[in-house]
Amino acid sequence: MTRKPSIAFNTLAGLMILAVVAAHGEVVSIVVPSNAAPRVEFGAEKLADALRAVKLDAAIVDSESVSGRKIHLETPHDSAVGSEGFRFGLTGNDDIAVISGDDSGTLYGCLELAGRIRSRKNAGH
Repeated sequence: MTRKPSIAFNTLAGLMILAVVAAHGEVVSIVVPSNAAPRVEFGAEKLADALRAVKLDAAIVDSESVSGRKIHLETPHDSAVGSEGFRFGLTGNDDIAVISGDDSGTLYGCLELAGRIRSRKNAGH
């Protein structure tokens, strides 16, 4: 079964990726809960790898009190998204939030976003 994001991904993804890519020179912090499940930690690692692949510094942190751009994985699960589902959002600071129905959804959202970041590199952006 193929997991599909629950929003019109192409438009929002383009904006989100641009927000991350605009962070050149800054560390992009991937914010995870202090008690993150192993699959969420794995997703965070894949996101960090993708960011480094496009020459951005990335750090996995458990506090949002760091400066610079962030990708939030610590948002509470949203049952409306459904089991294993995810969607993307932007915070008030134009940081990215992966909103999911459960830890599996967070992992799938991380993998989708990592793939989109890597595809920007492969497209020459």
